Amino acid sequence: DKILQVANMEKSKPLNTFNPTGMMEFTKDDCPKNAKEKQEMEKYPMRTVVGCLLYLSLMTRPAITKAVSAASSIVSNPGKAHWKNVQHIIRYINGARDHGIIYRPESSMEIRSSVDADWAGCKTTRKSTSGWVIFLAGGPVLWKSAKQSIVARSVFESELTALYSHLGDVQWMRDLMEFWGFKQKPTIVDIDNEDVYRRCQELKLTQLNRHIGIRYSSVCEMYDAGVFEPLEQGGIRGQCC
Repeated sequence: DKILQVANMEKSKPLNTFNPTGMMEFTKDDCPKNAKEKQEMEKYPMRTVVGCLLYLSLMTRPAITKAVSAASSIVSNPGKAHWKNVQHIIRYINGARDHGIIYRPESSMEIRSSVDADWAGCKTTRKSTSGWVIFLAGGPVLWKSAKQSIVARSVFESELTALYSHLGDVQWMRDLMEFWGFKQKPTIVDIDNEDVYRRCQELKLTQLNRHIGIRYSSVCEMYDAGVFEPLEQGGIRGQCC
């Protein structure tokens, strides 16, 4: 209710579904170009609303994480198109009031995760965005969506970079669970890229991938150490080399 009041959207029509892929963009091309346009945007509480949405995305709403993360990158100079996209997120939140995260006590206490990336998804910088989620007891407990610091040359590089970053959080979560007394088998990580699925199980540096050799070597080392087991999305479980 607070977000609706701040955004002056108490009478807006709720949305029951939310899918930002291909329809929600936060690019600098839509930012105000002159002082008049900037002044006009001052009447919209963009920074306050995005701050509230960031809190929700971090606490209980993983579905909006990517869109809200993108929105936070333009709050210093938002345009009308950006505000329209934020309104779409608010309408979804309004329509999903009764949605929540359910944890089941009878579920396994072994963590499982899924990781993905959209290659060159940012039309301004051509950088990819990494996204991952860690599940425990039947529900998500950690999730993140963030733009990668490099411009990936290929789908493989963007997906491997996402996996490399994600495994650090997997290791931290595994250490935490084992500290609490819950022993962990190799964590199953869902990967939707066949190339990454195959190559993360055996280190093969070539002229084409040596520029990402550190990330590649680290991923393979964690696989060999039994930290994770890749599962190609589609159902074939990874086999040890």
